[in-house]
Amino acid sequence: MLLGLALLYVGAVLFLNGLWLMGHIGDREIAVIN
Repeated sequence: MLLGLALLYVGAVLFLNGLWLMGHIGDREIAVIN
């Protein structure tokens, strides 16, 4: 139970960090990365 909650928490944090990075990276940088 605790392990599942920990994994869920870590996954949510990584997901939110990914959204934050996508929001702060401009379209030009995304085009360069891709």
